[in-house]
Amino acid sequence: MGEAQLLDALKIARAHVLGLSMGGMIAQEMAIRSPERIKGLVLACTHAGGENQVRPSQEVESIFTEMVYVASPESKVDAAPTLFDPKTLAERPQLAAAYAEVSLKHPAGAEILSKQWEAVLQHDTHARLGEIKAPTLVLSGDGDVLIPPGNSDILARLIPGAQKIIIPGGGHQILVEEADACNQAILHFLKTLDA
Repeated sequence: MGEAQLLDALKIARAHVLGLSMGGMIAQEMAIRSPERIKGLVLACTHAGGENQVRPSQEVESIFTEMVYVASPESKVDAAPTLFDPKTLAERPQLAAAYAEVSLKHPAGAEILSKQWEAVLQHDTHARLGEIKAPTLVLSGDGDVLIPPGNSDILARLIPGAQKIIIPGGGHQILVEEADACNQAILHFLKTLDA
């Protein structure tokens, strides 16, 4: 089912859409393909893809790729530094542990993870970002090593009128790591649109 079909099934004419990581890539496509359905767009820890993206280091990409294709509990634990800021792992390890617990309780298998990863690798909206008409907020954590915050610079530069906020102390799981700062930024953005 496509993203606009989901809104149809829910009987929602227009919606605010938030996408994190691969969800942000899907949200970009939705905003480009179905602009009339988007009231406001929040893109968190994501990129436009293609040759112009800011790639992670070879080490980070290798660790994350191993987790995708192996999909074992051990590989998921090993991938924690690609998802969380080092300060979070050192000072608030319970956050990563809670995230891992949920992930292990509802595991995505290697087949699903590999298909998602292939979709991420093929994603490229770079040349079409100017078509996004929805008011847009681009969010990133300054410690995201998986999708470096330089990608937020690209998105904010190429999406007309986009706002950008880089949140200190957050890695790729910024919505978990810095929930209060993220919620405050997102709610402020949405309230300005609904005013």
